Amino acid sequence: MPTRRLIISPLPGVAPAWAFGAIGPATTVVSVFSDLEGDAGPAGLLRLATDRALLRRLQADAFYLPHRDPSEVSAAWLTWELGRLVADLDVDELWFPAGARGEPAHVLTAEAARALRGRFRRVVYADVAWASAPTVTEVLAATRWAPPAVPRQHRLDGAQVAARRAALGAEPSSVAVEAHEWTWDLPVAGLEPGPLAMLPRAGPGRTDGPLISVLTRTRGDRPQPLRRTLDSLAEQTSRDFELLLIRPPGLTLDAEVARLPTWLQEQTRQVADGGGRLGAILNDGLREARGRYFVTLDDDDETLPNWVETFAALDARSPGRVLRTASVKKFLDGSGEDEGFPLEFDLIDHLKRFRSPVSGLAYPLGGLAGGELLFDEDLEVFEDWDYLLRAAQLFGVADAPVVTSHKLVWPQLANTGTDYSYDVWRRCRREVMDKCDAAPLLLDVGAAREVRDLRARLDAAREEIQRLRRTERERD
Repeated sequence: MPTRRLIISPLPGVAPAWAFGAIGPATTVVSVFSDLEGDAGPAGLLRLATDRALLRRLQADAFYLPHRDPSEVSAAWLTWELGRLVADLDVDELWFPAGARGEPAHVLTAEAARALRGRFRRVVYADVAWASAPTVTEVLAATRWAPPAVPRQHRLDGAQVAARRAALGAEPSSVAVEAHEWTWDLPVAGLEPGPLAMLPRAGPGRTDGPLISVLTRTRGDRPQPLRRTLDSLAEQTSRDFELLLIRPPGLTLDAEVARLPTWLQEQTRQVADGGGRLGAILNDGLREARGRYFVTLDDDDETLPNWVETFAALDARSPGRVLRTASVKKFLDGSGEDEGFPLEFDLIDHLKRFRSPVSGLAYPLGGLAGGELLFDEDLEVFEDWDYLLRAAQLFGVADAPVVTSHKLVWPQLANTGTDYSYDVWRRCRREVMDKCDAAPLLLDVGAAREVRDLRARLDAAREEIQRLRRTERERD
């Protein structure tokens, strides 16, 4: 079986130029500063096309990130972005051909690649400083972080040299330099190959217990909706879940549990909450959960038979992410039309409004160092929105455009919307927004372009407003 290599390259063309000998059929090359919008002009587009064609001939997989300016990103963000991109790959070796002596794109790439977490057997740094630096000492002195040992020198055969020269467009006088590659082997944390860990997660999460812990909080004052919720769980095509009924101390739900099929009774526990706001009550449930994921299912929601089954399919495809399925809002008294929610998660859109019903969100458990991600116990409302905004940035989100639950609107029944005043909702919304403004925001791959487009449209609208104002003043 060929060695599976991941090569993180600063620019298109650098991997063939500096690590040609490492590229083959089991190789994935990611170029970070590819400038996909083509602002670099014909030369940049030609470099990108040449790199793509060469990697295709070498049977390597190629990915190109859209970044242009190293000053617009940080090494930490690049590490996150790279981890998201290659999270599902099985990789034996991590390579990064990046001269870390001062070129911003190369330095950022080296720092970001070095911070990637995975069970690599080998981590390799490549450089071409030997063309101008006569000694190892001089090269290491000029490098921001010094590799721990002298490099290995690898000589390419004639066919490799010719292909490499073609990729570089090199002059014949540089053939002697092109015939060699220099690499440093860096320390690795583990010896077993395996999938990359998506930063900043510290582990793969739980591997035992049921797939889903369903947390249903009830005050016992809405028996009819609660029964419909429980009945819908009894209809699941997959029974890989546990049910935690979180209720106030002194309240018993024995009669409701006794209505359930025997198999679901055996998978149901009652948890007495410790009081406080909903965030604290849900955290009580989290501490009791044994599943690999948890879902907060309101006692007026309804799951469809494919609910757990769809989460299981998402977990198989994208383990460790926030799993998101589609939901529909239904008015049981016919006072409104059914309302669908967005089929795909958009973090930018969620910065202004909460567009993901909790019944369609399964959050990973056991994946963070130092304990679980907990709900904010100080928020009176919007604790679910706040939790999603934080979890989406930590774990990423995997979508399934399949309706698996209904958000039911019961006529003449109290709910969170009626329990709190408009002022409370407005204040808590401001608190959630303030928390977002007080911390770095990690967006998904491709979101930077959307932000730029939004800003461009905003600037254009402002300019149009200014033009109209000038026209109005001139008329006056």
